Amino acid sequence: GGKNGPADYEMKVVTEGFEKSGSLPGSDGPPPEAVLYVNGLPPDCEDVDLYRLFNPFGAIVPKGVKVMMTPDGKCRGYGFVNFLEVESAQAAIEIFNGTYLPDGSTLHVKVKSQSGNAPNYWGSSGGGFGGGGGGGSAAAA
Repeated sequence: GGKNGPADYEMKVVTEGFEKSGSLPGSDGPPPEAVLYVNGLPPDCEDVDLYRLFNPFGAIVPKGVKVMMTPDGKCRGYGFVNFLEVESAQAAIEIFNGTYLPDGSTLHVKVKSQSGNAPNYWGSSGGGFGGGGGGGSAAAA
């Protein structure tokens, strides 16, 4: 395809190329203080839901949102959000941590503790976010 015809490549190839090249901001991973652990998520939570909640606070590194799933595709109740800047992470913590959810449980958001054997959820490996999905709303306490 040329200028006027359909492209003969997939956008996914372009996106992955930029991510792997290291030329995108945050490609080398987020600052440790900008990696958030989010707990209290419902079973139907997906990466895109966390992305929609946290993205308004600031830039998220490439593939920087990951909901941990069971083998049958349900959320395990927690996930991670990797911001480009510490200030964005702190703002998200201030708004979301301690929020009461519709079932009476509480959303917990904090900086991920640093342990030597923790998996790495950013960079060229790990999950990203997809399209679609819905979201609920939670009223802050």
